[in-house]
Amino acid sequence: MNTRRMRSILTRSSLIAVLVVGLAATVSAAEGLRFKTDLLSTNELHSTDSDGRGKATVRIDAEAGMVCFDISFRDSGTPNRAHIHIGDADTAGGIVVPFFDIHTAETLFDARHEELESKSRTEGCVTADPALLAQIAANPENFYVNLHNARFPAGSMRGQLDD
Repeated sequence: MNTRRMRSILTRSSLIAVLVVGLAATVSAAEGLRFKTDLLSTNELHSTDSDGRGKATVRIDAEAGMVCFDISFRDSGTPNRAHIHIGDADTAGGIVVPFFDIHTAETLFDARHEELESKSRTEGCVTADPALLAQIAANPENFYVNLHNARFPAGSMRGQLDD
């Protein structure tokens, strides 16, 4: 094989490698950071249901100001609110990113309530301040997902984002 042809092959191979790496980085950035956590009623800091549990997957795209969630639950009442709160595992903190509140979103009430009761699962995306999302992404151990229901309005189950 002559030198000229070998250089051509190496150049093409390098170009393909650069394109593949660039594509992978673009796909990764578009998906954002993903956190999975177990939601347990025993993680609540106040009196609560002892057997409620679930799972939450939270995807944060700080640059776009978007948070997507996929939450499943069982052995607890139907949630009427879900949020990300600020606080470590030993702190009950304030709401920083609301996922849903069927008491205030009257146009979504029927669809969300039906989805929650029949599937024991809900998902969606909400917008939030990009600076706040960057803070959550940088320090997930200081934030938790919390579900609330009629029996436990202060929280029925929770899980830290870094679990």
